[in-house]
Amino acid sequence: MNLPFDFEYYLKKKIARKVSPNFSRAEFLFNETKKSFIGLKDRVDKLGINEFNANSIIKDIHDIIIEKIRAKVLIEGYSCSGNFAHEAEIAYMKNLGFTDYELSFINQLRQSRNGINYYGKIYEKSYAGSCYKFLTEINNKLDFMFSREIIPKLKFYVVDNPDEMIRLINGFLLYSGKSFNWSRLYSKEYPEFGKLIEKVQNPEEIKKISNDFFKKLYYDKLKELEKIAKSFQIEWDKEGEQLLRALSKIVEKEWLQDWKEMKAWVSLNPICPRFIEQRAFDIYWKAPPDKMKSTALHEILHFIWFEKWKEVFPKSDEKEFEMPHLVWKLSEIVPLAVLGDERIQKIFKHEPQIYNEWKSKNIEGKPLLKYIQEIYEKRTSFAEFMEKSWEFVKAHEKEIN
Repeated sequence: MNLPFDFEYYLKKKIARKVSPNFSRAEFLFNETKKSFIGLKDRVDKLGINEFNANSIIKDIHDIIIEKIRAKVLIEGYSCSGNFAHEAEIAYMKNLGFTDYELSFINQLRQSRNGINYYGKIYEKSYAGSCYKFLTEINNKLDFMFSREIIPKLKFYVVDNPDEMIRLINGFLLYSGKSFNWSRLYSKEYPEFGKLIEKVQNPEEIKKISNDFFKKLYYDKLKELEKIAKSFQIEWDKEGEQLLRALSKIVEKEWLQDWKEMKAWVSLNPICPRFIEQRAFDIYWKAPPDKMKSTALHEILHFIWFEKWKEVFPKSDEKEFEMPHLVWKLSEIVPLAVLGDERIQKIFKHEPQIYNEWKSKNIEGKPLLKYIQEIYEKRTSFAEFMEKSWEFVKAHEKEIN
């Protein structure tokens, strides 16, 4: 790959330097690039790309991308000047979460533009076409750097409806699906309860035992649950805002304007269901801090994942966001790749949670999760990752099911 050095190198060489943020200059540059993009698109739509305009189109594409990056660099309080200033600006993209592929492509574009300006290099229309395709794919991601940042709050509460909690527990306890057997988990987490239902076959009798056991436990432990909710809140708040900011950048999706608060309900349920419309999920009361945070991240990913999904697949049926549909299964397969992103791991080093079902699944002799990881690493955008991972699971639906 044709990569620049890390941005720190350019700071040490004084090609880049720390300055006061220049918001007015950045706003001007950003607005100009929006006009330039519209003008370039209009030109290509009307005239196409040919041997007569290939070089000028390459230069225009370079200028649009570099000026967007420069605007972001100015906002964040840096200025680059002198030889290799453009290279330094491209290097800063790594700090913004762009991929090595994107950096390499833009760095090559910089060298191509220099070849035209300083050495009379003539490029084929095919290369100009690939540059234009790249611009159309990355333009939204570049614009996303300037979006107004909204970071919702995650608030922890004790489950306020024990009957609903027990209804959910019973749903998992008696679930008869082929892929997942959750009943053993309840016996493991609550051995006394496990003994009570060990030899019981009648579902209604199991439900009655469950109702009595968990309702008594809930009221016995209520004060303790309230203390746990407070401790979870303190622990989450240490890194929560950073994690949600990083997740938004990874998924290339802003948190919605009305997402002021998400709720984590501290529950006796060791299985933590999420409720997309309410932007809420259950969190197990016995979870240690790292487990609590990894569970919260996993569930929050679902919220922003499906908002992005609706954007990429506007005709989606939201019923398929739930078990046992393939769309739901994909959402449970991808967290290892997405939450394994270094932008999350730098803030909170952990192994992302994922069902054991997917860890052990092989497709044509190769782990399913390895295929998904490769698709993630080769993505040019998060939308492309969604599209290609969806194509993959559809092609292998029989094995996944």
